[in-house]
Amino acid sequence: KDMSEDVLSTLVLNKEKGVLDVCAIKAPGVGERMTAVLQDIAVMTGGKLFASEMGMVLEKAELSDLGVVQRALVASTASKLIASDDYMEAIEGRVEWLRKQIEDSDNPSFSEFMQDRIAKLAGGVARIRVAANNEVDLRDKALRYEDAINATRAAMEVGVVPGGGVALLKIRKILKEKVKEWGAEDEDIRFGAEIVYRALAYPCKQIAENAGLDGDVVVGDTEELEEFELGLNARTLKFENLVESGVLDPAKVTCAALSTAVSIASLVLTTDCLVAEIPVPK
Repeated sequence: KDMSEDVLSTLVLNKEKGVLDVCAIKAPGVGERMTAVLQDIAVMTGGKLFASEMGMVLEKAELSDLGVVQRALVASTASKLIASDDYMEAIEGRVEWLRKQIEDSDNPSFSEFMQDRIAKLAGGVARIRVAANNEVDLRDKALRYEDAINATRAAMEVGVVPGGGVALLKIRKILKEKVKEWGAEDEDIRFGAEIVYRALAYPCKQIAENAGLDGDVVVGDTEELEEFELGLNARTLKFENLVESGVLDPAKVTCAALSTAVSIASLVLTTDCLVAEIPVPK
């Protein structure tokens, strides 16, 4: 709940002087839901919840009533508490109890709240340690890990498609039929659709050329494969099921890349002047 200004100013003063390493966090939720969440926190930290509705007053608190966490991450709008391994058994018991509460209830709102509490208690946090020989290499590795994490989150949110440019290449079959329809209505639309149609083959073509193969041949062979997941694995230089081989792209990233490319191309087409560097012959 809200803290009085006197208490908050005392905590801030002690923190600034280095007397007490403390951080005040506002309790989540309101009413009974706030009490329930605080009880969950008490279980995961091994502490005790002092609340007037439970007949426990703060004046009777002792040092042994305080809880322990492995790590606390506090921000202005959200906080994460990472539980100690000593309380995992108590947390598992709490999660099982919450699941039973869901089974005994027919209230969708109550069940959703319980599911949210289970997710917060059972959710894990992974810590990735990145090491390198120098600062430049470390920064590069950190960015790669960050990209991988973001890609994983996007995949969990929407799903995955075959990688290697195969997904874009296969979906352009649909666009080919649409080009004929749009061409009868508007020549400009047909011309724009044909540009997109040709562009959808370039990721697959470029990957094949980077692997030392003929890009046009690979594009043609890939389009002849009927199964959507079949394509060239640039690592093995074989045509195989890319989903089973683990060559994947997050569907959200693929859609965003295509949308962004079309947006930039549209901007270029409507621009009167562009500034670019003249490539130096090698």
